[in-house]
Amino acid sequence: MTDANVRSLLKEAKNSSGSFSAEVDQVPFLRGKKFLFLKVGEDYFIVGDDSGEHWVTFSVPASLEEDGPHTVKKYAGGLAWQVMIKKEVEDVLSGSATVTFENDRTRVKGEIDFVLVSGKKVTGKFDVWNV
Repeated sequence: MTDANVRSLLKEAKNSSGSFSAEVDQVPFLRGKKFLFLKVGEDYFIVGDDSGEHWVTFSVPASLEEDGPHTVKKYAGGLAWQVMIKKEVEDVLSGSATVTFENDRTRVKGEIDFVLVSGKKVTGKFDVWNV
């Protein structure tokens, strides 16, 4: 996914608000300013972006039953699991997202635990809702 693709998705997320913070190898890099929580087809897209150099993108299946928490391992399909750090995009090699839905799935909160292709470890927390 390119930065332009993420920007396009975020334009659709005018009504999403919340928080998203992440660290790479225990060093903070993302303090989200723009957010996306959007059902697209069979998936929920989740994005945290700081309006410039950093973002995290991933998705979880919409078929998850009940509110959770659910731990979802990286899977093919949906939104690419990627991280942008200092404008460098890197794919997630492995990892998981733990999500809990609230308010009839208009809100999602949880944590990420990713290993990037480079071997770097990305962890974070998010709480994103649609107003």
